Amino acid sequence: MPGNENEVIKFLFNNKENLDLSHIGKIDKIEIPKKDKLIEINYVEEIEKNSSSDSSKKADVFLNSQGISIKENGSKLYNKLYRRDLNFINKFINDEKTTKIVIKKIDNKLKQIHTKSLKRDVMWSDLIEKKYFKPILKYLMMDGKPFKKNKFPADYILESSKNITTASDLSLYSFEEYFKKNYNYITFAFRRVWYGMTSGEHKRAINICFHHEDSSNWCFKSIVSAPRKRKDGKSIWRDEIKEKDRRTAYYLDISQKKK
Repeated sequence: MPGNENEVIKFLFNNKENLDLSHIGKIDKIEIPKKDKLIEINYVEEIEKNSSSDSSKKADVFLNSQGISIKENGSKLYNKLYRRDLNFINKFINDEKTTKIVIKKIDNKLKQIHTKSLKRDVMWSDLIEKKYFKPILKYLMMDGKPFKKNKFPADYILESSKNITTASDLSLYSFEEYFKKNYNYITFAFRRVWYGMTSGEHKRAINICFHHEDSSNWCFKSIVSAPRKRKDGKSIWRDEIKEKDRRTAYYLDISQKKK
């Protein structure tokens, strides 16, 4: 698991006798989804053993057979949307003309970010109406990824502090409750990768620029900013790719700003 999910599950397990969560009540059973099945946790050591780094699953843990998505305050709500993925939003907008307008707004905002170095985090309300964004976000957070539902959907969202010491560091919400509490903190977070960088993210840039149908609009021939310096001191750029051939590519996260 990429965040603090394991620590949250350990806290739930070690304190289940004393916790009384909204929507769930007393915790009688804890299960972790792994591959195609649910593993019941009877000993705390089983949490690490059955931990999964599968970022596609929506529920990180099941409490009393209810799927729970664990989100640290200030974390990503959905990771790595590509431009080609945006076509799926028409399922919720149900009007191709409006869908194209929304996608064009996103495209235009990215062009501004790239050419004018605007902040890469944009409030969702600048780009899409609430009546469309809310069901789209619910699907991405609770049900699946574009064009494919997940085998382990989430019923509730468990928001946690980075460090969990007491029950007050955890809050369990329905999606409606979570959105009402957090909608002013949610952003479209554009992120850069570079074709020609020595990091493994070079492969992501290749896909965006050359392999993903409908994603090349988010690939630019000019270079904005630069990859982070490598800890090993090696060059951030590949020798075999000429400077004139480098590209800046973008994908989109949906994030919650830390409160």
